[in-house]
Amino acid sequence: MQTARARGELFERHFQLALGFDAEDPSPLDINPDGQHLLLFGHVGCGKSTELRHLSETLHHPQRYWVVHVDLQALIDTNMKLFESDGTTRRVEAFDALREVVLKRCHHSLFADLAALDRLIAFSGGHLRDLLRLIDFACTRATGPKIDRAAVDAAITEVGIDYRDGLTEEHYLMLVKADRRSRNLGTNEMLAELVENGALLEYNAGSWRQTHPVVQTLAGYAYAAELLDAQAKTAEAA
Repeated sequence: MQTARARGELFERHFQLALGFDAEDPSPLDINPDGQHLLLFGHVGCGKSTELRHLSETLHHPQRYWVVHVDLQALIDTNMKLFESDGTTRRVEAFDALREVVLKRCHHSLFADLAALDRLIAFSGGHLRDLLRLIDFACTRATGPKIDRAAVDAAITEVGIDYRDGLTEEHYLMLVKADRRSRNLGTNEMLAELVENGALLEYNAGSWRQTHPVVQTLAGYAYAAELLDAQAKTAEAA
């Protein structure tokens, strides 16, 4: 069932017919409950989740289905924390996990060495989508048959350009401030925007924040850091 069409009473009726029951008839379904499973999904805010939750009230019946609601966003971190809070100590298990993900999709001979792969992982910020984007760019920028350091750095630049086009000076200042107090102490509209566009990554169910490593390479980020340092020195001297 296409959840993109999960809207309105017409969808609900079609869904019931597809499952083979009438909402007004409580008689048991002719199914093997141990052999059939049903997954309903729709991310919060898309509209579909509301329709599906409403439909689940009809489905949830001891003679039909047991419907269980699971908030995957609350259970699964979309970003894997790669470094400890000091910013330099690697979390070995995180790098191992992402290496495994990549090497299940790419043969190890694609990379000139492990350092090239690890650099891609490090600059992904533990964000799987951006890791795959970096690998894709590195493949197209490689001048030889393997992804080497030069290809990796070219990929970092390419992804950085994508982020740079959506950032303002105010964004950079906010990112630097967030990095200097990485633990999540609250939010505002701009922080929410930065998290939404991926420039600011959240870890540990949102309790820890860090600017995307690729964004940290941008000139705007470096300028914002220098500006805040200068302001701090001026305040100390006053």
